Amino acid sequence: VITSPNPPIAGQNVTITYDATGRDLAGQSNVYIHMGRNGWTNIIQPNPQMTSLGSNRYSYLYNVPGGTT
Repeated sequence: VITSPNPPIAGQNVTITYDATGRDLAGQSNVYIHMGRNGWTNIIQPNPQMTSLGSNRYSYLYNVPGGTT
């Protein structure tokens, strides 16, 4: 998993990229991300679907809320 920027910054967008090559999710048409912040007290439900980039790579754009630690 790669985040850009790294580390994520509160109040800004972060792109999360996952490469499933050689992993259990390789070849899946739908990949979902489990998101939480502030010690997993603010979990996003339902799990958002990541965007396929092809070649077993997926991304998700998230706006990190202000006050996130």
